[in-house]
Amino acid sequence: MYKKGMITGLKDKNGIDIKVGNKVRLVLPDGEVRVFLVEYKTIGRMVKSHPDFDEPYADVNITGIVFSWNGYNLLPCVGKDRIPDNEKMEIIN
Repeated sequence: MYKKGMITGLKDKNGIDIKVGNKVRLVLPDGEVRVFLVEYKTIGRMVKSHPDFDEPYADVNITGIVFSWNGYNLLPCVGKDRIPDNEKMEIIN
């Protein structure tokens, strides 16, 4: 389990280790700036099931590193440019 100050395994755009409890800044393509709190927690999501499963979607709980912003819990992901979001972020604390 991750605790505040523990390294997440992710790096920011400057190659610095992101830690639980850090605040990171992301500048979106339109210039909007968002500041995220890096947390370790469990969040609920609805995901698309395998085509052979009976139900098309399933409710799941995912535990891991989350970027929290304005009440949203966002999972690290890779964009169309194939660059992970965290590598576009910069640690600000």
